[in-house]
Amino acid sequence: MFDLNRMETGQTSFRNTRVDVNSLVSDVVVSARATARPLSIELRQSSVPLFVSGDPDRIRQAMQNVVEFIAGTAGIGERI
Repeated sequence: MFDLNRMETGQTSFRNTRVDVNSLVSDVVVSARATARPLSIELRQSSVPLFVSGDPDRIRQAMQNVVEFIAGTAGIGERI
């Protein structure tokens, strides 16, 4: 919400670059595996490259939030 407010008021800038989504997701999952020890985090990715235009930091932050939410709601020993 803060980012949206800052964006609307022109207080923040976003980079718009080509982002490799597969690489970003892999990095987020590797990081989550290191911190979510009682969980088994499985990653299945397409072999087809996926690129989008956007701010890699914001996309990474959104992915981390999703993975953290799932890890936080999963039971101990569950595979996510």
